[in-house]
Amino acid sequence: MEIKKTLTSILFILCIYGFNSSLLAQVSIGEEKVPEVFSALELISNQEKGLRLPQMTTSERNALSVTEAFQEKKDDLAKGLMIYNTDIHCIEYWNGTDWMNLCNSIVAPEVVNFDPIYNVYETDLRRIFTGAVFATGTSETLDNADRGTGVEYEPMSAGFFKYLDAAGQSIPEVLEFPHASGIVVVVEPITLTAIEDGGEGIIPIKVKGTPSAEYAGKAFNIPIKLFDKDLYVRVNTGCGAYTGNKLTADANGIASNWLQFQCFNLGATVYNDPYTRNASVHGDKYIWGKKDPVMTAEWDQAHPEAYPGWTDIPFDKPEVWDLENNNPCPTGWTLPTDTQFEAMANNNKYDKISDNNWEAGNAVFGNAFFLGEAFMIPAAGYRNHVDGSLRARGINGGVWSRTRILLNNDPDPFRNAFLEATANFSIPSLSYFFAKHTVSVRCIKE
Repeated sequence: MEIKKTLTSILFILCIYGFNSSLLAQVSIGEEKVPEVFSALELISNQEKGLRLPQMTTSERNALSVTEAFQEKKDDLAKGLMIYNTDIHCIEYWNGTDWMNLCNSIVAPEVVNFDPIYNVYETDLRRIFTGAVFATGTSETLDNADRGTGVEYEPMSAGFFKYLDAAGQSIPEVLEFPHASGIVVVVEPITLTAIEDGGEGIIPIKVKGTPSAEYAGKAFNIPIKLFDKDLYVRVNTGCGAYTGNKLTADANGIASNWLQFQCFNLGATVYNDPYTRNASVHGDKYIWGKKDPVMTAEWDQAHPEAYPGWTDIPFDKPEVWDLENNNPCPTGWTLPTDTQFEAMANNNKYDKISDNNWEAGNAVFGNAFFLGEAFMIPAAGYRNHVDGSLRARGINGGVWSRTRILLNNDPDPFRNAFLEATANFSIPSLSYFFAKHTVSVRCIKE
């Protein structure tokens, strides 16, 4: 019955419009009264009901804006057109040039602008900060090539996207973006802060799921879309580091500048948690070129003094590390080159974690260095080439490369390259030790 009354009223008004041109300019709805002289339409409130404008998303509004009819009248008759934008929960009107937002009186951008379009960003020309790491081991994977896969991960942070333009748009409900890898990107509800020139805001990103073995040992992009903008969430499985400062990827989103490493030094106790810091992750110590360690982690930690019979250990200064016969790494793994280490040092965030304010000591086992989020070097120290005594445990960590270097103007010109991190370094460096120095070994995937 109410609908019939409403339709009757509308038809009555239309009839009056048709027969009395003097009433065409002014109408009152809600009360029988003559409109004020300055009013073309008056909606008289009964304190019970309101006016509901057309409801549109930003995409629907943008679609209206490009229609032929709108474009023909956008500079004149379309001015003042009003909608309620359901993405930002605000009234907008067309001023002839832009859609204006009544909530904060600024232009409502058609698309929120992001810079960069990755959750990975650079703070200078060579530092890459990665997103989430899936590197938890299991009794089956431990330090194998498929480490990090087959494990169900609860939602964890994957960094954020920075936006530069916004006007109160919102993500009203949880968004999930599943990927072929088994990983799901999660974006929680958020209302974007209105951004003025030069400002920026962030949208936090999370990831969860069970990575598949097909993506083991890889860094890769997961494509998502926010506010009609294509964005990419970078993640990686297993341990490793970048060798370049560009987010290069193939057609499947797989990064071409990522190196997969084992998570632990050879001889270390392997844990499910790749960031475990204690005595058992320091590992054995090796003379350059040798397949077997010169001392086990247990002996190394129990005897910081000079090594008995050190000068009697045979060593012939090999020109190359004979990996065919003396590869200390398990099958499928090998030793990295000095070029790979140098690229890693120059292209990853460098962090240092200390349990004792970086004091050296024979029993200091909790200090470590990080390249990016997925490559940890324990501060295991090294053994001196003269007598085999322990040096710098707690403040120095290093791993051998396979590379031998000939240095000019050096009494003993043959040195061996290794990746070194110390408490005093602002970044890790490629350093050169005498071959009979003993340091740790970390294996890279062949």
